[in-house]
Formats: sequence, structure tokens, C-alpha cells
Amino acid sequence: MKIAIIGDLHGKNCWKKLLKDKIDFLDKIIFMGDYSDDSWITFTDKEIVSNLKEVIDFKKKYNEKVELLIGNHDFQYIVGYPTASRYRETYAKEMHQIFNENEKLFKIIFIKNNCIFSHAGITNGWIDFIKKKYNIENITINNLEEEVNKVYELDKEDCNIVSFRRGGFNNFAGFLWADTEDLIEDAWINYNQIVGHNRVKPYSVIKRENYNIFLSDHFDTNQDILLEIDI
Repeated sequence: MKIAIIGDLHGKNCWKKLLKDKIDFLDKIIFMGDYSDDSWITFTDKEIVSNLKEVIDFKKKYNEKVELLIGNHDFQYIVGYPTASRYRETYAKEMHQIFNENEKLFKIIFIKNNCIFSHAGITNGWIDFIKKKYNIENITINNLEEEVNKVYELDKEDCNIVSFRRGGFNNFAGFLWADTEDLIEDAWINYNQIVGHNRVKPYSVIKRENYNIFLSDHFDTNQDILLEIDI
């Protein structure tokens, strides 16, 4: 299965150029979240909102071929209050409406062929946390998606935990906030993961003996390279 990975956009529309003439040759296209706010490249409210709407229309057009994940910057507009930097009051109400009117089009996690796709990555610390808090006896890749969705429905903030490596007060990170260092030190053992969230060089990989973590870029320095993987 050939999958194209679209990293954090933060208003950038380079995804259209990157996918041009390739859609029919791909089995899946996965957007890793963070359509909201800007990063090193600044965009107007109108440009960011318009780009998000185009991504949503793209999902509607290609349906099951496209998966839209939620990022930590999107999360704050879903819940309706600031939880990350660069929060914009100027479009918060409009973004809240867009995300919540289209909530069924977005996912917080996607699993295919024993590969886990999430915005920032699953850590051992977070798995241990939800097992203890929600009295879950065991979590494997077979029930991960179900359990994560339950947690998200019960208390969204439990998915938005920030470790000390990103300025938080916790020893572990949730899957919206895991830093590269969190993944190097504490990525969920034995499972391949594909993540966004961090500024990295295209095709960066954290390699382990039994699994790998593929990291997709922010497109801040290079908007001409599309991450494609075969799983």
C-alpha cells in the first residue's frame, strides 16, 4: 500500500502541488494535522481558513482515500480555548465552527497494516497513564484505536498532555504533543509509527531494532518533497 504523508501545513497550500498528478497512483493520502495557525511562514486568517476549507473539500471528494488527522493547534479551536501558542482570537469562532461542523471527517488516530498514524506519536508514558486512569487491562495495536477514541470522548484534555520537553509539567506526552525527544526516549515499543508535529528534515526516521518512527516535515524550509511510504 502506497501512502502519501502531508505534514503540518499551518496555512501552506503546497499539498496541492505535491499531490498533483499523483492521486490516482496512491492508495492513501494522510494529512497529519495542524492546518491552523502559522509557523515560520506567516499567513493571514483568510488564507489559513481558505486552505483548511480546501483540505476538507479534498477529503469530501476523495472520501476513503484521504484521512484527516487532528493536530495540537487544531485541538484548541475544537475545544474553543487556547491550549497552544499562536492562538488567534481573530478567527477562533470561525475555526471552531468549521472543525465541529465537519468533525466526522477528522480522526485523532489512524491505523493501517500495523502502522500507527497520529499527529505527534504514542508514548509508553501516555499508554500507562490511560490504562491506570481508565482501568484498561491491556492495550495493543488491536484495540488502540478504540481505546484512544474512548479517552478523547471522555476527556479530550487527556490527549493533549505536554511533557517537560515542550514546556509542560509532565514526564510524558500525549499523542498531540510528543516531541522528537519524547519519541526517542519513550515511543510505544514494538510498533511502527508515522507522525508530524516536529520540524525535521524530509524522510527523517527514528530507527529501532523492531520498529521505526517516520517523521513528516512542517514544510517550513522545503515545500517540494512529498513523503511517500509503502506499508
